Amino acid sequence: MFLFSMGLGVTGSFQGGASDRAALGLLLLWVIAYSWSAAPIGFIAAGETSTPRLRAQTSAVAFACQSSCL
Repeated sequence: MFLFSMGLGVTGSFQGGASDRAALGLLLLWVIAYSWSAAPIGFIAAGETSTPRLRAQTSAVAFACQSSCL
């Protein structure tokens, strides 16, 4: 994922349609790599381990922690 991020940074320094398409391709690859990695485990664990009554609140806390980069 680091390489995709570096590639996005490099393509941002060029002008033209080819660099835009390259940036879009790298962004799509980054999204796929992120979704296949262990990153979404927090959301899955919060949804599966909480009780049905507290599932919405637990998911909200998990989302807030993920969004704030804790």
